[in-house]
Amino acid sequence: MFNQEPKNYNCPFCRMIKSGLQTEKDFVFENKTVFVCIALHQHENSGPGLLVIPKQHVENIYDIEDSLLAEISKVTKFIAIKMRELFDIQGITIWQHNEKAGFQDVWHFHTHIKGRLSDDNIYQTKQYEMCEAERSKLAEQLKEYIQNS
Repeated sequence: MFNQEPKNYNCPFCRMIKSGLQTEKDFVFENKTVFVCIALHQHENSGPGLLVIPKQHVENIYDIEDSLLAEISKVTKFIAIKMRELFDIQGITIWQHNEKAGFQDVWHFHTHIKGRLSDDNIYQTKQYEMCEAERSKLAEQLKEYIQNS
């Protein structure tokens, strides 16, 4: 329903799953149905951004099963709490895009969790691509905190 995924789409999230999530340097957490990684694109002057991604390929909110959506929400809450405890942030923003007009650019459902700082003006700041070394360091820090808490 309301699908815009191009024919023969080579999904980057499905490629990550097929290659083995534990090999991904920005991998943070997984369970049977979802995984969490550091977002490639970050906002200047704000806290870290992460993605919660279902392992099952589902294009958007219109196609996702309620049980899978509930699991994504549960993991999103869990990761948001861990981010709030670990990082020097003052809040969390959660968002999810659907269709081209809704700014969806990866045709695999996913939820963004963004650490926020007071007065970070996130919607007026530029995004940048976080290098692999920084994503890896951030992922290890969060992974270790989750395992030890």
